[in-house]
Amino acid sequence: MAAWILPIAFAIAASCSGGEQREARRVVIITCDTLRADRLGMYGHERDTSRELDRFAADAVVYESAWCAVPVTVPALSSMFTGWLPHEIGSIYTNRNQIPSEVETLAETVRARGIDTAAFVSNGVLRRPPAEMGDVGLAQGFELYDDEMKSRELQRPIVERTAADCADAALRWLEGRKAASDDEFLLWVHFQDPHGPYTPPEEADVYRGASYGRRLAAADKSMGVRGAIPAYQFLPEESSSDRRDGDPARYADLYDAEIRWFDQHAGRVLQWLRDQGWYDDALIIFTADHGESLGERDWWFCHGESLHAEQVRVPMVVRAPGGKRAEQGRAREERAVSHLDVHPTVIDALGIEAKPTRGSSLLAGRPPAERPISAYLANAGKDRPAYAISDGRWRLVVDARDPLALHDLSRDLAEREDLSAANPGEVARLQALHDAWFQARSSSSAGRERPMDATTRRAMSGLGYTDGDGDGH
Repeated sequence: MAAWILPIAFAIAASCSGGEQREARRVVIITCDTLRADRLGMYGHERDTSRELDRFAADAVVYESAWCAVPVTVPALSSMFTGWLPHEIGSIYTNRNQIPSEVETLAETVRARGIDTAAFVSNGVLRRPPAEMGDVGLAQGFELYDDEMKSRELQRPIVERTAADCADAALRWLEGRKAASDDEFLLWVHFQDPHGPYTPPEEADVYRGASYGRRLAAADKSMGVRGAIPAYQFLPEESSSDRRDGDPARYADLYDAEIRWFDQHAGRVLQWLRDQGWYDDALIIFTADHGESLGERDWWFCHGESLHAEQVRVPMVVRAPGGKRAEQGRAREERAVSHLDVHPTVIDALGIEAKPTRGSSLLAGRPPAERPISAYLANAGKDRPAYAISDGRWRLVVDARDPLALHDLSRDLAEREDLSAANPGEVARLQALHDAWFQARSSSSAGRERPMDATTRRAMSGLGYTDGDGDGH
């Protein structure tokens, strides 16, 4: 067997080790939309954006090299809640493709064991699919799937829920559990901030960095346009008096302010768990669906446009019951992990007999030193999607719109330096690794495409969003 096939077999089998004993009484998964790892204090950001989450991370394991499967909300979270790659569960690679009912989600597996499940989501693309579609999408398995959203974006007819409202809803549910003395559950809370447009409340708008030195024009159409501010991100109040433009440094300040706002309200949920004595014996996982470009490779304030680190490297912090696990032996882990590891980690913590997935339980010791970790993106006009593949150290990005790029993650997690010309052997090896990894399990199901009402279609078309309710969301 070729050496590069060994990690594939290991990764698919590694999630089968659970089921021996249950060590978590409850599981809390907190996800944040559009959050780069490197804008948090625990990952070295100099601004005070994440005081509450940094406190949480102090007695958890922080994964330095964590990756989503696609920089688009629905397929990214679909992979996380199933342990499979997007093409294997029919969630490729847009927000309109919903997991079909025949794919079993984490919530369904947990609920089948008699554990209550609840979700509170804040992004309009995560609304429960219409009833005529059947039991599909991320709502599968959640007894309560709270998608009540009263706010909307500035430039698009897309509903959302603010961080304060999302935390309030989750805390009301938790208070009800406390009153009923019912402390066993799986809870998922998905915050929308800091997804653009970046409009933090005034009390969070505390950052004022130096001007970037040039202003960017606002694009008329499209989610992301190189060298321009996407139309849906444009903030008129930040524009010059005579043109549609903006200082990119100011937009980055506002992005950080939204992270600060989210952090405050995620912290309220965590503090409630501490106050009630429901914190220590819980498995708590914090991550993001994907990142955001802030000018890298001339992509500004967008996602769903690139497979480089700024869009697909995510924060990942795992607190095992009782705090850091002794066998992990460290508060920070450099070995690579992915969203695919969330499913088997939860199953392991709850003592449920695991079925094979692409991921590995993060409670079973250190993650494998070498294994494939991939990411994908639709590539218009091509038979195959753009892809990125990593063996934990080297990471190859293949996208028809850009030159092929090879990065050494051991010294360049931000992927600033392309080493492909000097390492053709690594390029060929990773291409072969990807081919085997991608084909290791064929697609078992077709996704269900979410219909879009005529009003939304007209509005999105007018703004140039030709793929409906926002692939780049």
